[in-house]
Amino acid sequence: KPETGGKFDPRTPPSNVQENKAKGDAWEKDVVGKELPKTQTDIQPQITVKPNGSPKGNVRLDAIGKDAATGEIKLTDAKASSTAPLTKNQGPGYKALEANGGTVVGKGKPPYNGGTKIPPTKVNIIRKPDGTPLE
Repeated sequence: KPETGGKFDPRTPPSNVQENKAKGDAWEKDVVGKELPKTQTDIQPQITVKPNGSPKGNVRLDAIGKDAATGEIKLTDAKASSTAPLTKNQGPGYKALEANGGTVVGKGKPPYNGGTKIPPTKVNIIRKPDGTPLE
């Protein structure tokens, strides 16, 4: 492995972390762009929410949308594998969102602008079932 003094070296193959991030980003794009529009409207990706009553910090949801039939808020986290873990904030944060709701923080994106209240809502974790993309 070439010595580069800790700097990025394009000759070095990507790490598992980089590969997993790329797979996660691709799966999230499939879920948000292809799957959610089948049942949701007003879908916005990457929204940060402060869960009410969470002992940890904010959580960044892969998407927030509205159920096309009922208008209820839907919260989504896409995981690119059956074993991809929740982060240290996601576990307690998702439980707190389900029990207590939360508030969109930062600028947000319409119609989920900063300050938007999220009612108690379960986060739907969509895990990639195998190595194939969504149709």
